[in-house]
Amino acid sequence: MHRILARRQLSDEVFMMTVEAPLIAAERKPGQFIILQVDDDWGERIPLTIADADPGAGTIT
Repeated sequence: MHRILARRQLSDEVFMMTVEAPLIAAERKPGQFIILQVDDDWGERIPLTIADADPGAGTIT
């Protein structure tokens, strides 16, 4: 499980989140995305684009 460290609303329908994910931050490539699922069993799976990564901090945005 990865933690959401920050969430900022950029417009009515757009949010920016910073997620603690050291392995993804170190290995991600352009065009890749993650699947966010709030609940392990019943949560909806939401694809999110990786806009930026900080391998030193182990975070993706």
